[in-house]
Amino acid sequence: MRRFSVLVGTLVVPGLLFLAGCSASARQDVAVAREYVQSFYTDRGTCEITRVERPEYVAVTQIPWGGSGTMKDRSAACAVRVSFTWQFEDRTTRDTWLVWVSSDHQAVGWGGTVGGDWRKYVRSMAKS
Repeated sequence: MRRFSVLVGTLVVPGLLFLAGCSASARQDVAVAREYVQSFYTDRGTCEITRVERPEYVAVTQIPWGGSGTMKDRSAACAVRVSFTWQFEDRTTRDTWLVWVSSDHQAVGWGGTVGGDWRKYVRSMAKS
């Protein structure tokens, strides 16, 4: 019984701590992505986040184009897909962005709508 306790203590407990850390990082990355999208619309109507998907973690040395092309030289550790509805005056717009998040949990840029398998697209960025 003593060996079993030692085995559980050396294998299971560190594994649980690792998973807890990943979960906390994912929550943090999702929160950063939500705030990033909303920051674009703070003074232009209302922005309601309608869906946020869990992050896809992959080391990307140069994120793709971004809104103005100025973000392409930045690196990212993950992408978070955020869908939202933006209302301004009598117009309603629905959009989806990929928000790129750095390893220190800062949003570094965004890319437009990616249809289909966006996770496959994000993984392909690591190869370029």
